[in-house]
Amino acid sequence: MDSSELNYPSGKGKGTPIPPEIRGWNWGAFCLNLMWGVCNNTLIALLMLVPIVNVIMPFVLGAKGNEWAWQNRQWRDVEHFRTVQRRWAITGPIVLVLVLAGAFLGIPRLLEGDAYQLALSKVQTSQAVITELGEPIRAEGVTSGQITTDANNGQASLHFTVVGPRQDADVYANMSQHFGQWQVEKIIVRPAISGFDIDVPAE
Repeated sequence: MDSSELNYPSGKGKGTPIPPEIRGWNWGAFCLNLMWGVCNNTLIALLMLVPIVNVIMPFVLGAKGNEWAWQNRQWRDVEHFRTVQRRWAITGPIVLVLVLAGAFLGIPRLLEGDAYQLALSKVQTSQAVITELGEPIRAEGVTSGQITTDANNGQASLHFTVVGPRQDADVYANMSQHFGQWQVEKIIVRPAISGFDIDVPAE
């Protein structure tokens, strides 16, 4: 039997001696906190479900993860523990990057729904905008802002860029949804060169 297993038995709960060689940061616990906690019998990770607390818990789990996992789960020996945690350390950052990338790419697409399409259509068919930008007018870049919906009602505040043959312009659109239908409240187009605002009619 390995001497580390004799000297440092795992899974005995709080107070279990911690092998010096496993102390340190745990990337798996930091990146995959909830999943890591359940798989390592470290249920304190469920505090990730508590608002505000979940802001600091990844850092607590990263710092204390190795100790808690050793105390809360039985391992064959230190090498077994390190092998399993190394897998978590490799998988965790990869999953975190994929999740963040998906969120970053997905938010603009969520914003470019019916409210955005209506606003863009109004801009593209506005004679005043066409006079300043030329035709055709197309959207370019990333859409920002926010959309809130409740049943069939909602509000949208959007910012996006349109490009024409003569110049570009920023578009600021406020939209409202009533019984599932989006309507224009206000659309302002701000050309990059001429500089004065164009108020696009709602109708």
